[in-house]
Amino acid sequence: MGSAIEDELSSARQAITRHAWEEAFRGFKSVDAEGGLEALDLEALGKAAWWSGDRAACIDAHERAYGRYAAEGEKRGAARVALMLCHNYRTSMQDGSAAHGWLKLAARQLTDVPECAEYGYLARGLGLLARRKGDEAEARRQYETMIAIGTRLHDPNLVAWGLNLLGNLLVDRGEPEEGFGLIDESCAAAVGGELGSFATGIIYCNTIAAYRDVGQFARAGEWSDAARRWCERQAIGGFPGICRVHRAELLRLRGHWATATEEALKATAELKEFIPYDAGAALNEIGEIRIRIGDLVGAEEAFQEARQLGKDPEPGWALLLLLKGNVDSAVAAINASLADPGLGRLERAGLLPAQVEIALAARRPDAAVASCDELDEIAATYKTSALLAMAACARGSLQATRGEAGALALLRRGFRFWHELDAPYEAAKTRIWLAEALRQAGDRDGWRQELEAARATFQSLGARLDTQMVEAVLKGDVSTPVPARTCCFMFTDVAGSTHLAEAMGDEAWAGLISWHDATLRELFVQYGGQEVDHAGDGFFVSFPDAKSATACACEIQRKLHEHRHAHGFAPGVRIGLHSTSAHRQGSAYRGHGVHVAARIAAQAEAGQILASPESVPVGANVSEPRTVTIKGVRRPLELVEVSWR
Repeated sequence: MGSAIEDELSSARQAITRHAWEEAFRGFKSVDAEGGLEALDLEALGKAAWWSGDRAACIDAHERAYGRYAAEGEKRGAARVALMLCHNYRTSMQDGSAAHGWLKLAARQLTDVPECAEYGYLARGLGLLARRKGDEAEARRQYETMIAIGTRLHDPNLVAWGLNLLGNLLVDRGEPEEGFGLIDESCAAAVGGELGSFATGIIYCNTIAAYRDVGQFARAGEWSDAARRWCERQAIGGFPGICRVHRAELLRLRGHWATATEEALKATAELKEFIPYDAGAALNEIGEIRIRIGDLVGAEEAFQEARQLGKDPEPGWALLLLLKGNVDSAVAAINASLADPGLGRLERAGLLPAQVEIALAARRPDAAVASCDELDEIAATYKTSALLAMAACARGSLQATRGEAGALALLRRGFRFWHELDAPYEAAKTRIWLAEALRQAGDRDGWRQELEAARATFQSLGARLDTQMVEAVLKGDVSTPVPARTCCFMFTDVAGSTHLAEAMGDEAWAGLISWHDATLRELFVQYGGQEVDHAGDGFFVSFPDAKSATACACEIQRKLHEHRHAHGFAPGVRIGLHSTSAHRQGSAYRGHGVHVAARIAAQAEAGQILASPESVPVGANVSEPRTVTIKGVRRPLELVEVSWR
């Protein structure tokens, strides 16, 4: 090795000790290009690459370091980089199989090696694996092993990290007092500068998430600010982006949606190529905010991208499906997420309010009871304002749907908690259910005051759809609570009716239309449809979900087909279906979605059912989508034909 390369290698090693990560990364890369790095330097190159945000270079360097250590019989070094590779493959690559393989290699390398720090980090990996499998007892044993090894070896990183992991486990098991005691102890070591950069960053992230999950948003915010200050003192990649995700969550809760979006977008850019899963979490935040401002197309794009990055976009995705009127799919989506056996109770608490909302929108209040019971149990365990608010609002909305007297007290309690937590959107949503409970109690003035207060909050936040829905309720004096309904609209029309009437004569035509109207009305009632309007030979009908609307449309066409076979003639009816969040005013519906539904029907031919793709249930037999341009609709529409035969 020439003297210039030796000098550059020496400078890179010194940069590592100063935590000048990018300088070290450039230096080690330059020497590596000349083939001058040994195992320890390759490990250092991987470390510098990680902190500089270059995931691919980190993994490449560590894999080569492992090979060099293993060939040289350096078992501790091989185990150390194998454990780092396990971490990176799981978090950065979302490759559980490769991660498990590296964990097993680390364990094999430590066979017959005297006790060392690597045993502690192996215990960490085994503990995390046990938690993913739902084996809390084994996870606890491994974390306690990690702490014990760290204590014997006087290794503060192992001790603090183990305390943090054990604390998080205990919190999720329903032992918050002991759990947060351990978490705070680990954070004291991080704040005091006793720990390495990696342990410090992980502890900050775990702590923020733990306080957020139990609804202690003030404490989560304090630790988020502390983590941000720490990141600013470090020349690092990765953790600043994760901190942005946490800040975006808290800003969204407090109604600062524009700032939250900025933070989440920056986090996505910083993390997408480095830690995709956390970039997915940032995109989830963007999707949640876009739902609130009424950008449903943008929300769908964000949630779909989050899913591609490995992040389950729930409960936002299910609530988006609900807003689009696809109630059955919303039910299936939220139920599928809650069926995951690896979910902790606090993760479930984040999903259960959405399950209640969706069940009530689907007009299945009995299905919401179990979710309310579980939320009550979780809230009683942790006793934090946010969880108590979730439980009170869920139970209160259920009771309001059933017309039960206890709804008013529960909803007032939930509103008080949200208001104290400075969560304006959640508080305003609660006011809508409060208004319904007041209406049921005969307090019309209170009903209007709550709705007007909710509208003012929605307007100030920029929650466009919520504002429109409340205004529709106030204008139409509609008694049902706004959040409980979305619709699938059906328009029907007799094709070529003018020529038919002329050919048949007035008397015969009147008899045929009388039979047509009676037949269709009978089917509307059978499938839960509500007739909104009837003009000439056409109907406008609302259905609670896409499944019932599609089933009714198919049965209409089958009934007409049977009559045609038995009696020689039946009119050809065209049908259009579209799910929408259009708003009810009195007995009528208003909104762009109604216009779209009518235009879809006009595109159909006799005996045909056309629908927007989101307006047909999962499993329906439909054609390939085709794109059409419709007058009065800004964007081209995709339509599918529903097979009814």
